[in-house]
Amino acid sequence: MARYENPRYYSGPPLLAKEKVRARDGKTWKAGQPMVIDSGLYEPVASNGTKIHALASEDVDTSTSSSDVYIERIQSTETKLVAMVAYGDSDYTSKRSHIGLNRGVTVGSNICSVDVTDDTNACVVIDSPLWVKEPYNNDSTDSPGFVICHLKAAALE
Repeated sequence: MARYENPRYYSGPPLLAKEKVRARDGKTWKAGQPMVIDSGLYEPVASNGTKIHALASEDVDTSTSSSDVYIERIQSTETKLVAMVAYGDSDYTSKRSHIGLNRGVTVGSNICSVDVTDDTNACVVIDSPLWVKEPYNNDSTDSPGFVICHLKAAALE
């Protein structure tokens, strides 16, 4: 059975403690969805986004309206995340050949995935398929597959 989830912390320098921030009006997201700050307001990263500054700490299911919301800031390019793999808009397995690739993200139904076809909007570097590090919970045939990745320095700026 396929599991769909937003990125989550894996290892390395921890995310900063949950903090209350202002959100852009009219947005919704799910916990773990990558967030970006724009003009002092946080909003979920869009497909092909090249910046990721934090992960959402909670679901926001109704459009925000001058809301205070909770996020966890990513402070280092050495922070490792686990993220789902997509091939364009479709589920995809994770492969050893993905190691070292610089890739972008795609978002659908408030779930963010690493898009292995997007090298134009690269904001993450794939470190390993999750099944290599955790074979007891993951398999190379899982679709969607999961990868361990970290942010490129330019994505945190």
